Amino acid sequence: MNLELGDKNIFISASSDGTGRTIAESFLAEGANVCINGRNEEKLGRCIDELVKIYGSHVSAICADASDEAGISKIAEELSQKHKSLDGMVCCLGSGKPMEDDKLSPREWQRLMQINLYSAEALVKSLLPLMKKAKASSIVFISSIAAKEYNGAPYAYAAAKGGILTLAKYLSHDLAAFGIRVNTVMPGNIFYEGGRWDELMREDEASVKKYIDDSVPMRRFVTTKEIADAVVFLSSARSSFTTGAVLTVDGGQMAGY
Repeated sequence: MNLELGDKNIFISASSDGTGRTIAESFLAEGANVCINGRNEEKLGRCIDELVKIYGSHVSAICADASDEAGISKIAEELSQKHKSLDGMVCCLGSGKPMEDDKLSPREWQRLMQINLYSAEALVKSLLPLMKKAKASSIVFISSIAAKEYNGAPYAYAAAKGGILTLAKYLSHDLAAFGIRVNTVMPGNIFYEGGRWDELMREDEASVKKYIDDSVPMRRFVTTKEIADAVVFLSSARSSFTTGAVLTVDGGQMAGY
């Protein structure tokens, strides 16, 4: 299937490793021009070196923290220097790792809302001028099943991911006039080396395996490639009439919704 992503300009936040990197590689495999992003210069450098060996000039990078105002401004400025327009963006930045035990801590709420929701809104606002210059463009947010189903995640993380669903729904309505589609991928439990589930597995493998067996009908984690496939499809011409949608990729964990 031709996804018609050849030479499309795509930006992916938090894409130097994990799910974001796999999403970047999937776009690159389709022939897109992909700008990856990360705040750790060393990690981002290793990633870009590895990808350039395979994809050459189709890949570039911006070292910036996509969760703060200065970083977002840097991203917008450098992208405007690289491209006349932006065909797609993926808001991949997010974290559900708690720093405090108190799930009602105001400090934790501010931190997790900033990382998972406020930064996504600010990034979209900063990149909209570039996206409006494209004939048709796409925004894909990464949410979580924690937005709709209790899974033990920090309250603020779940609330922020729920906010992503609302933000995407409203943006999809208001940006349709500019040819911008807005969709959300809602993953289940993603496993990758160095990720949160990898960390939890190292702490108590038996409990994690029991949780997956008991709560996921397909009895396994979702892979980063499975999330990437969903993101790339929603960003492509093959889903040109899809906007305001939520694609759940969770192995049946939320079968009741």
